[in-house]
Amino acid sequence: SIISVSTGRSWCADSYNPRPGVMENVPSSRDYNGGFQVSLIRKDLSIALEAAEQAEAESKFGEHAIQMYRELEKKGFGKKDFGYVYQYIHKNFEV
Repeated sequence: SIISVSTGRSWCADSYNPRPGVMENVPSSRDYNGGFQVSLIRKDLSIALEAAEQAEAESKFGEHAIQMYRELEKKGFGKKDFGYVYQYIHKNFEV
């Protein structure tokens, strides 16, 4: 609640939290069903990375992010909401 009304405010904090149980009626509280799919965010990241390459711009964070979404697709989570990456990070990285 404090973050949502301070300089830390973000869309994830007050509208679309990726952590299950924090907000009602968002994909994370519906087993990541019914949102913007992993496969679609991966496609969009591919387009963004192609543009970055054409502009000779580095995009290390984008490259890292697309690897995570590719991995989720390989594991059969392509139709889950893109916020499912929260579960991937939580299970695979020390946070």
